[in-house]
Formats: sequence, C-alpha cells, structure tokens
Amino acid sequence: QSMLQLSNSGALPAHQQQCIRLPRPQEEFYALNQDPHELNNLIGDPAYTRVIAEHREALTSWKNRTHDLVPTFRTADEFERETGKVTPARIRPRPSKAEMRATRHP
Repeated sequence: QSMLQLSNSGALPAHQQQCIRLPRPQEEFYALNQDPHELNNLIGDPAYTRVIAEHREALTSWKNRTHDLVPTFRTADEFERETGKVTPARIRPRPSKAEMRATRHP
C-alpha cells in the first residue's frame, strides 16, 4: 500500500514503479550482465534487434516443439491487483474448470 501511495503522489522513483505498472510490456529484454536488476528494457533498442529476433525465433520454436500454447480460456482474477480485495469472480465453493468454461463459453 505504501508503494501505491508513493506512486500516486509522484514520489516513487521510476525504477520502483516498474513492479506495480500495469499493464506490463508485452515483451521485455534485458542485458543481465550490465543490468542485473532489469531496469532498462532493451526491446526497442536497435542495437539489440538481431539478438531479440533470435530469442523470439528460439521461443517460437520451443513453444511449437513442446506444444506450449497460449490458453484459449483464462479464469478471472479473484483478487483486485492493487487493493487485494476479493472480486466478484471469487466464488466458494469453487466450480470446476469445466463448469466455469460452460458458463462463459456456452
């Protein structure tokens, strides 16, 4: 809560805002030897275009080989990300995945 208060007041340093910024960037790429705390996202840096493309290709190949695909169905968050309060998606007792899927995708 204190980090959110500092962020809202403009007092939280930019490097600390990265852990609470939503939504996060779709892609992130860091030079870990020079930036072990992952503060400088190099995804748009022209100097890294080739190596980023190589990593993308390797990831795509691995995902295809292992059938690690993006799920077509995601369950809703049960807790609000900033406050931690329960959302309407939190139902107890919890229905099965099949039951949840049937109610959202008849």
